[in-house]
Amino acid sequence: MAFLRIHERPTGLIDIIEHQSVTPSTFSSPVLHFFSKDAHFKAFPAIDLFGQVDIYITSENLIIFSENRSLGLQIPYPKIILHAIHQTPHNIFDATCIYIQIEDILELISNENNVNGNPSKSYSNIVELYILPSDPLTLNDFFTALSNCSSLHPCKDQNSDEKIDESSPEHEWITEANSDSETPASTGQTRTRQENEINEAKWRCTD
Repeated sequence: MAFLRIHERPTGLIDIIEHQSVTPSTFSSPVLHFFSKDAHFKAFPAIDLFGQVDIYITSENLIIFSENRSLGLQIPYPKIILHAIHQTPHNIFDATCIYIQIEDILELISNENNVNGNPSKSYSNIVELYILPSDPLTLNDFFTALSNCSSLHPCKDQNSDEKIDESSPEHEWITEANSDSETPASTGQTRTRQENEINEAKWRCTD
């Protein structure tokens, strides 16, 4: 699945509440799990989107759209290799925010010091996104929706032909029932950093 530039805001999305009230036979459009208007957005290395954007977390893709620039980015969930809640203020935003790493986005990375409108390309293959919702109280809803929708689209490593013993401790299932309990750092669910490290909640595909 590839990244897709869009020039119009998404339409035809079904709100999650409406989705839960209808029968499966009527499911036809992507479901909107979370929306944040005028969220603050930064990316490193720089891409064509910056400043205030609208965030759409749908059952199919993560969509970042700038109303002012009529430009957006549709990100397939398998391209998201990590997302986290940054719980400690830092030099990106002076508040807790969502942190996302995405891969294979080389063609969308531009150098801010471009000349004559022709941006030069960066050799980095991973972009870090920092998103601060306009309503800080929705941060956990943002993270939960992103986690739930990502789980609907397994990472490429999970689609390999290699057989995995799911009963072994190394491949323990992570569920809502056990997510509040102490989980080994190797699962990638939650880890508390040691002294002088930043505390942050993380999610990524388990091995």
